[in-house]
Amino acid sequence: MLKKKLAAVLMLPLLLSACWDNNEIDKVLYIHALGVDYKEGEYQVYAQLINIGGLGRSEGGGGIQTSPSTVGMGKGDTVDSAVFDFYKNVPQRIFWGHLSSMVFTEDALKQQNIVLSAMDVINRYRETRYTVWISSTNSSVRDLLNTFPILGLSPMFTRLSDPRTNYEQSSFVEPKRFQKFLIELNEPAHTSAIPIIELLDNYWLEKDKSLPAYRINGINIYGKNGYKGKLVGEQIEGLSWIKEGERISVFPQKDGHQAASIVFSNVKTKIKPKIEKGSLTFTVEVKAKGTITELNQELSEAEINQLAKEQIASYIKTTYLAAVEKETDIYRVTEAIYRKDPQSWKKITNNGRTLPLTSESLNKITIKSTIQSSGKQKLKKT
Repeated sequence: MLKKKLAAVLMLPLLLSACWDNNEIDKVLYIHALGVDYKEGEYQVYAQLINIGGLGRSEGGGGIQTSPSTVGMGKGDTVDSAVFDFYKNVPQRIFWGHLSSMVFTEDALKQQNIVLSAMDVINRYRETRYTVWISSTNSSVRDLLNTFPILGLSPMFTRLSDPRTNYEQSSFVEPKRFQKFLIELNEPAHTSAIPIIELLDNYWLEKDKSLPAYRINGINIYGKNGYKGKLVGEQIEGLSWIKEGERISVFPQKDGHQAASIVFSNVKTKIKPKIEKGSLTFTVEVKAKGTITELNQELSEAEINQLAKEQIASYIKTTYLAAVEKETDIYRVTEAIYRKDPQSWKKITNNGRTLPLTSESLNKITIKSTIQSSGKQKLKKT
């Protein structure tokens, strides 16, 4: 009996050998963000690397001081060949399982099937996941990936890799995940809106040092046939209402001046398309509840609410008209027809090849908003 117990104890170390061939955490480089650009007839891939082991050592008083991240670049005729060109200059093994974001330049988006090609590379590799955030930029990708968060935060908490947190506070452009992007491109009646990230120089001030920052200021539109153009600034103010944003701000105007500031939540939107005599028209109905956060003029609740309704309707119409000029169904009106009546959709869209929308297709916008609170103060000008 004693011999059997001794033999069992001696065999225990053999059971621990399964992980002996794994790489140690500080001997592996982790790709956190990937940028894709196109210049001078070739693709340029920028990889933001994070040395997790190095980050851990830099926090101690006597540890080795390291940069929060490092950006490298590779070039090639395709995205995959550019990645392998990047491998040539990397001193250690690369792990792709922590890839959290991909950003494309506008020049890259204009190349035929570049996004689908890049997605195909990422999708086929077993370490990557469908939760990667997708964005675009008109700024330098290298500068974008070299812009770090303020207050010494980790590079993992940026608008590239953690955009959802900011969207919950201010719903301007909805962040886009890899998974949702693929679903949208596989739909017959769909285009995808890719957020545009703008790089701002000298935005933050840390002691006497000016630091850059970036923000979302528009969308690049991408469909089955490739790049379709972009909408920026006021051109996309209406999109958050159709997307049922979580927290949307409105600044109603009266006599050329801002009358109040209102934050709306609980947004519910319905789009009702209708086909008559071969023509497509639709109506938009929005329901929302608002809270007044600032009052600049002496107005009643009814007056403020009416000004807000007019402003919201203006946003929705402006975005729609800007998208129609680019031959884009930004509100997915034809998709509603496709879901309900595929045969009618085939007729009015020529089986998905033409856009049956014009500036006159938007028939009516109905806004049903209520002011449920004026904050900690009563409804009066301070």
